[in-house]
Amino acid sequence: MGETITCQAVREGDLLEQYVAGGLPDGEKEALELHYFACDACFAELEAMRAAQGALRERAAEIRADPMARPRHWMRIAVPLALAAGLLAAAALYRRKPTEAVAPVPVARLSADYTQLAKIDPPDYRAPIMRGIPSTASARFARAMELYVKRDYAGAIDGLKSSLALDAQPVAPRFFLGACYLLTGAWDQGSHELQTVADAGDTPFRDESRMLLAKAALHRNDAAGARRELEPLATGNGDQAPAARDLLKQMGN
Repeated sequence: MGETITCQAVREGDLLEQYVAGGLPDGEKEALELHYFACDACFAELEAMRAAQGALRERAAEIRADPMARPRHWMRIAVPLALAAGLLAAAALYRRKPTEAVAPVPVARLSADYTQLAKIDPPDYRAPIMRGIPSTASARFARAMELYVKRDYAGAIDGLKSSLALDAQPVAPRFFLGACYLLTGAWDQGSHELQTVADAGDTPFRDESRMLLAKAALHRNDAAGARRELEPLATGNGDQAPAARDLLKQMGN
């Protein structure tokens, strides 16, 4: 395979076909994965191949069981196959554009593991010193955070939602709600809450929200999305800057 993988190497070596068929050695498989995560054209072609393969696999048992009905079964898979073929054609045209130039992926980047990089550590929480009589909303937030510090993140979610239902303005309950969603595997819900916090302006939780949004993007294998969150942090001088620079380095930047 050599030291790098390019679109030309993918095309000439039929690497996507071998990948879908499960025939690539581990080293080449990992290098190809790093390439197509960064290349929209190769990723689109791979998805088209998977769609075609899935359509055939779904109908294979029916066709074998009922040979006389093969024309009918063929019509039932013709549409998804046609769509997949269209995606393949579009990807091929895209890949032949003169301006297409995806940077080669060094073999050294094989150490990147987005699953590991997406790991979420519970954000630190210190109970504030309460002065005066707390509101009902802040009291519910405090009770929810008692569960949070005990690592009962699922239990904390209900209390945080209850607090926000009474007062949606405080940023802290929404930030920790987003964090709890991520920690319990509800990535989409967590990203929604954290994006709201990140968009709220210069708050104590803005940068940490962006860091968690980057982790959520890595969980989706969305390296570009993770970089969009990390790069402003890495070039700043906030508390999250060192962690952002380290994460970008681990991603191969």
